[in-house]
Amino acid sequence: MKKQLFSVLILSAAFLLNAGESYTFFAISDTHFGMPENYEKPTPGAKGWFCRDPKRTVTALPVYRAVFDDITAKAGEDSFLIQCGDLIDGRTTGFEVHKKELVSALELLKKHIKIKIYHVNGNHEDFGEGGKKAFEEVLMPAISESAGEKLAYGNYTFSRGKDLFIVLDWRGRAKWMAFLKKTLGGLKEKPRHLFVAIHTPFISNWNPVPSAEAVEMLLPYDAIVISGHIHGNMIATYEKDGHAVTQLTVSTRLPEKSEGKLVCAKNKMTLEKFRTLSLAREEKDLQKAVQRAQKAASDAQKTKFERQQRTQEAKKAALEKILANVTAYAGISGCGYAKFEVSDGGVTVFYQGTDLAKKPAKFDLPLKPENK
Repeated sequence: MKKQLFSVLILSAAFLLNAGESYTFFAISDTHFGMPENYEKPTPGAKGWFCRDPKRTVTALPVYRAVFDDITAKAGEDSFLIQCGDLIDGRTTGFEVHKKELVSALELLKKHIKIKIYHVNGNHEDFGEGGKKAFEEVLMPAISESAGEKLAYGNYTFSRGKDLFIVLDWRGRAKWMAFLKKTLGGLKEKPRHLFVAIHTPFISNWNPVPSAEAVEMLLPYDAIVISGHIHGNMIATYEKDGHAVTQLTVSTRLPEKSEGKLVCAKNKMTLEKFRTLSLAREEKDLQKAVQRAQKAASDAQKTKFERQQRTQEAKKAALEKILANVTAYAGISGCGYAKFEVSDGGVTVFYQGTDLAKKPAKFDLPLKPENK
């Protein structure tokens, strides 16, 4: 009897502990590591890590080390990191060089970040000659290690207590959409918190047609989407039918002459300006598509350009649909990493800049609507 009572007490305690579990995790994205000697036109006299972008300087590596060490210092025993893609810049001179860069980048993370790392595939990892082969030999095994199983594609899930994390591989829209649908369809109960990690953000100009569908699928779960790609930090709330999807981007891409003085703080861009700027590019691309169709010299060209025009019209309409339900927006200056504190009470994110002495920018999720 005593043994049975003890078992019941243990199970009850475990349930209560799991139900109220609090933990911390971190996110980085778009480090774009590269070595100057690995490119056809290296920067004269450059030494050390940098992005292929000539505006980046060799001061980047010590700043990255400091940022990664800071993540480790602030992590708990059970914390983890989500690396949201574009770990390297890619576009090197061949397979061996590309492989070396991937290996070096992973070793740098492992040396300085002493917590579990979940990798997300970006769009630069397999760029250039030999890039795809190097990606399959080096980064896919690292992604598989994150997932705990051998993967052919970078879509996987992991759980933390009653919270679910869905990692999507941006390559191949049909594959990640099918994986997302299958995963959500197989849920027996709603997670306490649902997180989605993908390199390319849903609330942006990138692939707005599938993004609109994905946001609607995630809406009943009040999901939080974590991504990068745009080389900037932002948070946007998509609100509809009493639910909200929160989109966050994080940028760890150091700009020109970065010397550890980039402070993360809310910028002054308004929600309406965000909407206007987001639609401006799609409108510009649509006008270009229309002009190409009008100037087509042959019937074959005209058919091709008209098809492109219809595609662009669909992209613009999908983006308008997304932005119509975005009720709150915050742009965050600087770059560095994001720290997430998760509990029963909700999720709070801190954007920490490379000036580690400064306080991070704090936001409770989802952001409160600005037009109510």
